[in-house]
Amino acid sequence: SDAGVGYDDASFYLFAMAMLSLVTVPWTIVKIWKLVKGRDQEEKENLRQRCGCRKCQEKGQAVAKQKKKSYNTWARPSNIFVFVSWILIFLLLREIRKSPSFKAPFDPFEILEISKSASDKEIKGAYRRLSKLTHPDRNPNNPEAAERFMQVTKAHQALTDPVGKENYQKYGNPDGPIRSSINLALPSVMEDHGNLLLMIYLGSLIVVLPAFVVLWWRSNSDKLATSISVNTYLYFRVVLHASSRWRDLLAAFASAFEFEHMAVNNPRKFAPLRDVVRRSGAEADLKQIRLYMDVKPYLSENILILLAYTYRLGIDEEFQSRL
Repeated sequence: SDAGVGYDDASFYLFAMAMLSLVTVPWTIVKIWKLVKGRDQEEKENLRQRCGCRKCQEKGQAVAKQKKKSYNTWARPSNIFVFVSWILIFLLLREIRKSPSFKAPFDPFEILEISKSASDKEIKGAYRRLSKLTHPDRNPNNPEAAERFMQVTKAHQALTDPVGKENYQKYGNPDGPIRSSINLALPSVMEDHGNLLLMIYLGSLIVVLPAFVVLWWRSNSDKLATSISVNTYLYFRVVLHASSRWRDLLAAFASAFEFEHMAVNNPRKFAPLRDVVRRSGAEADLKQIRLYMDVKPYLSENILILLAYTYRLGIDEEFQSRL
């Protein structure tokens, strides 16, 4: 501070607001676009790409409805982040506006509410009028009146006092040159707790940010840009290269790794469905299916359900929800 270098809260707030706005503003625009138009277009496109049968269309509409319901939930983490970010932006903006560093340049004509071509008589008349209105004795309960009165007096001095007028013309201020200082765009609290805040900053940069990137990468590294599992894509390639029979393609679809969490692991539940498939004669197709991966519980279950659906056999509602 003694050397003219200090901390500037207002500049720090401005920098923080700019960085926050770079993320919040585009994200908000995308969310509004999806809410107003983009989501409906996506739903229509998904329905067009589905099979035209009644069952598939109903399933598509149910999925779209569920997605829309999930999207409109305001308690989603991304919505909370955007909402909190906008609150922080407005709070930072309020602090910036209160800072003396960002006040409008001193303009005596604007303060006295007169034109730049006003005569000395008009200047004095405006000063007398405003000084009476803003005098602290007449506004004891208005803390802003004293500041306003000082500004009016200063503006009058800049336009009438020879020394003040000369200083205003040279330096833009009737008090003469103002000592300049170099300030850092860091909060003033750094002056007392600089080491602690520096450790928090370095910890965030070295630990928190890399940890966030690693977690994000782990959750998305096994997926393509279309959110399809890489393992599913590779398995589909193997099957399509080896066979084009509808039974094998049906089994390949049933083998998608995205269905792994749907496994019931309860053979008794599927016993009635297996009997229905056996009695219908569809079991012959089941035996002809060639698999290119180890048989897993969810795979056997999905093949039974899809085969029964293909033959238009009766399927319980519990299994229909997996179609």
